[in-house]
Amino acid sequence: MELFSDNINLIDEWQNINPNANADSMLQVWTYKIDFLNQTINNLKVQQEASINDNLANAELKNDYVVNAELPEMNTAALNEVEINSVKEVTIFNILLTFRT
Repeated sequence: MELFSDNINLIDEWQNINPNANADSMLQVWTYKIDFLNQTINNLKVQQEASINDNLANAELKNDYVVNAELPEMNTAALNEVEINSVKEVTIFNILLTFRT
């Protein structure tokens, strides 16, 4: 791209070196090439951003496989069940102690 930009800046000198060539048409060709290269750069940036976003979305999806939304609820339910069972056992133990004395 720098080569084409330099050519545009030095179009008069290029015309002197190539007197039989049409400087205006070359200027147009170089401008189109620069525009094409700029569009290619923009396309690559868009693809890069899309790839990054896709990678983030895939990472979130994989995290959902590993830690789904139900896991904290299941953990809470399991802890509640353990607590209920321990309270029942303590109550039963206290009842048995009263019969023993």
